[in-house]
Amino acid sequence: MVALNGLILQNPWWKEKKVPKVFLGRKRKEFFEKIKKYLRLRQALLIYGLRRTGKTTFFYQLIQKLILSEVAPEKILYFSFDEKETSLKDILTVYESEVLQEIITENTTLYLFLDEIQKLENWQEQVKIIYDRYPKIKIFLSGSASINLQKGIRESLAGRVFEFEFTPLSFREFLEWKGVKVKRAKLDLYHKELKLLAKEYLLKGGFPEIVNEKDKEIIRLYLKSSVLEKIVGQDLPLEFGLRDPELLQSLIENFFSQPGMILNYNKLASDFQRSKVTIINYVFYLTYALLLREVKNFRPSLRVTSRKGRKIYPYNPAFCFIYLPEKEGFKKVWETAVATVLGTEYYYRNSFEVGFVLKHGNELVPIEVKSNKPEFSQVEKFIEKFGAKKGFVITQEEEAQQGNIKSLPLWKVLIKGRDII
Repeated sequence: MVALNGLILQNPWWKEKKVPKVFLGRKRKEFFEKIKKYLRLRQALLIYGLRRTGKTTFFYQLIQKLILSEVAPEKILYFSFDEKETSLKDILTVYESEVLQEIITENTTLYLFLDEIQKLENWQEQVKIIYDRYPKIKIFLSGSASINLQKGIRESLAGRVFEFEFTPLSFREFLEWKGVKVKRAKLDLYHKELKLLAKEYLLKGGFPEIVNEKDKEIIRLYLKSSVLEKIVGQDLPLEFGLRDPELLQSLIENFFSQPGMILNYNKLASDFQRSKVTIINYVFYLTYALLLREVKNFRPSLRVTSRKGRKIYPYNPAFCFIYLPEKEGFKKVWETAVATVLGTEYYYRNSFEVGFVLKHGNELVPIEVKSNKPEFSQVEKFIEKFGAKKGFVITQEEEAQQGNIKSLPLWKVLIKGRDII
């Protein structure tokens, strides 16, 4: 049974009538705007994503928002399962008797924040019981990306949960947190500053805690120890009972130091002296944990597409710098950055190659990425072959136009995202 003192420590607003300022951090305005219309709905909200992106801080900010909107502090219950083993029933029993001092019924309005929910055994069934039995309890869930989390939402809690990925800071947010103000309609006036800030952003990956860190060795150590090693050394072995953490580490180092490599399971199995099935499973785990991103080779037939060789990129551009010197890392980080900001799913390779292919409505949009001067020929070939209406080449150079192909600097793509289309 969970102790009352433990609940009080996790819910200081019961006594102080506000969330301690040290818990609140800086507000993620973009994410608040994204989910605010869902706050009034019956469905539970799930916030998932990489470690150290600020999910717990976001919960504290939501709690403070509720208190400021005159919700009684004792009607808000927060619990983190990060280091506590208990059950929802035990938590609510103590909360009901010692804090509310009244029986929770179907007419009781409460706000329930459950952090790192994937660490609670059989969590989906426990949440389902609360959701179905108490219609006026608004449930907020958070967790690191995991198969356990996604499977629970899609099976036991289908229709009961809206899910949102809590990503690292976008480049726009990064600029705001750095105190850099630029007018979106006049971006080109700031191109020198934005080009430098884009490199800094890629190096730090948008992780809130290192936005203002200047020591590059500390940045690299933070990414490795606070993000990567926690996932590879703790989260994945705990969830899947993995007995070969060295293989996870070796695969990560291989993929992070060669972003955009073609995924060849047979070769990896031979290189690492493991079975092909094991390699397939471990890559799957790393992808689900938001450490890797797979980009499929585009074909008009989706059935063919799924069977062709896929490219593997780090999920976050900053991961490239964990195992690569900065100068070499920047030469290899460009495609990863574009894949991340545009959420690309396809590339094209047959008689010629194009870095990425976006599906925009019913249109195909080819995108080539060059770290030096723009090269238009590959995009031109794709447009001719598939009848695309436009294409892009992303480089370090400034904006230019050649027919229906536009070249854009990477910093502008980081700011605009898919709005470039």
